[in-house]
Amino acid sequence: MSTDQPYVETDLLHRVAAGEEDAFNQLFAQYRNDVYLHALTYTKSPEFSEELVLDIFLKIWENREKLTEITHFKGYLFILSRNQVISAMRKCLLQPVTGMDLSYQISDWMEPDKRLEYKEAQALLEKAIATLSPQQRTAFTLSRAEGKTYEEIAAIMGISKRTVNYHIVAALNALRQHLHNNSTSLVIYLAAIFWEL
Repeated sequence: MSTDQPYVETDLLHRVAAGEEDAFNQLFAQYRNDVYLHALTYTKSPEFSEELVLDIFLKIWENREKLTEITHFKGYLFILSRNQVISAMRKCLLQPVTGMDLSYQISDWMEPDKRLEYKEAQALLEKAIATLSPQQRTAFTLSRAEGKTYEEIAAIMGISKRTVNYHIVAALNALRQHLHNNSTSLVIYLAAIFWEL
């Protein structure tokens, strides 16, 4: 199938799955702008969005053998893009912060008029975390702020994986309730995206 023939999505996906680079380039050209605009909606950063486009299509290429199973590529691409954007933004926020407020880490992609609101949201989240029991706070912080696995947390805290899970679930429920009672819409948005509340 040459590039001037009618675009047939299923055939194109099968060709990409077979490892045809020309077909992949055609797929990239077809959907690149959609993915970029979707990422830009979340990140507000053209540079960050460009990186995400490359990451997303690299992921498609690396998992190309699964493309033959997809019946609605546009829907698949939307979900993949959304998950990749959320994952990247979460990683950005969860990077260790030294000597500066967390809000500076997101200044590249957050709209200027939302930065103050975000800073207030971050303070509210920190206040909510401070209300947790010591065990819940430790488990939650090790999981969300330091990215430790349940196994690692269990070893650090000297408790079972099941107990770690119990503390994190209890912490998430308490934080969700606290944020729901005291939040603006942005706080709920941030909590939902970055801490899965």
